[in-house]
Amino acid sequence: MSISTQSLNELLENGFTLVRGAVAPQLVDNAVQTINHRLGQGFSTDELVKFSAQTFFPELRDQPVLTDLFNASGVHETLETLLGEGNVPRAGAGQLALRFPREVGTLPQDPRPHIDGVYTPTNGVPQGTLGSFTALVGVFLTDIARDFAGNLAVWPRSHRKMEAFFRKNGVEELMKGGKIPDLDYGPPQQIQAQAGDVVIAHYQLLHGVTMNLAPFPRYAVFFRVTHPMHSQNRRECLTNLWLEWPGAQE
Repeated sequence: MSISTQSLNELLENGFTLVRGAVAPQLVDNAVQTINHRLGQGFSTDELVKFSAQTFFPELRDQPVLTDLFNASGVHETLETLLGEGNVPRAGAGQLALRFPREVGTLPQDPRPHIDGVYTPTNGVPQGTLGSFTALVGVFLTDIARDFAGNLAVWPRSHRKMEAFFRKNGVEELMKGGKIPDLDYGPPQQIQAQAGDVVIAHYQLLHGVTMNLAPFPRYAVFFRVTHPMHSQNRRECLTNLWLEWPGAQE
């Protein structure tokens, strides 16, 4: 599945693009049925805190019913058109991200931006490290037809501001403090999507998640794609956005 010129331009300019209908309905249904079956078995309040920060139901994350959303859907092929043939490993696991509705009457609060791989007390990233990668891919399993419905929130063009920050300041301060630099990123965009839509984002795009004030949970699975040369390119990528994206060179 190739990416359109419009989507490529959106990726370059804004740091992300939404590919409509990229995952077949049967793959979506299989994943949703599996998630709902597992939900019926319950989980504890302590598990909810950990699951929300890392992944729900870790025993499912490497199962084909989730990894097929990337490997068997054409998403893998699309990423190869961007990162280069042979440069996109098959997904071995995904992050199952569920967002449950808040109580009726809860007032909305703006989402907080971050980049992945920065230490927090609950996300499992070792302090003093930066777990960077190349691309973030999110597969939506439920419709998101309004704002504040557990949307993925993104800050368009913030990938460019992060690139400029790293060129000037390096990465040490971010690894030490765990907080993104205090810059003017503009307002976030809350992505509205349908089940089967896929978002492709640059690693350095700031993103977050909104409160879910809708009546139904939001289901999504996120995959973090790492170019085979990323261990060598890790530092240079921060100051050269498209180094690992030969299909998206400006």
